[in-house]
Amino acid sequence: METACISVMEAMSAKCMVVCPNLGALPETCANFAWMYGYEPGPEKHIVVHSHILGRAIESYRKDETEILLSVIYVF
Repeated sequence: METACISVMEAMSAKCMVVCPNLGALPETCANFAWMYGYEPGPEKHIVVHSHILGRAIESYRKDETEILLSVIYVF
């Protein structure tokens, strides 16, 4: 667990969609603008949860509201 995540900050500033668990300081770092899911400590369960959320994020990528979010909200 980290107190901040530089790679997430860099990804968001580059207007990339972030898909991550709610582990450590990620909720505060992402400020609720990431596709976030509940962290699962078991690798098998974590893979299932992450792949489900990642699939939903990919499906929504070309929607107007997602494009607006990526272009407007991620300004630091």
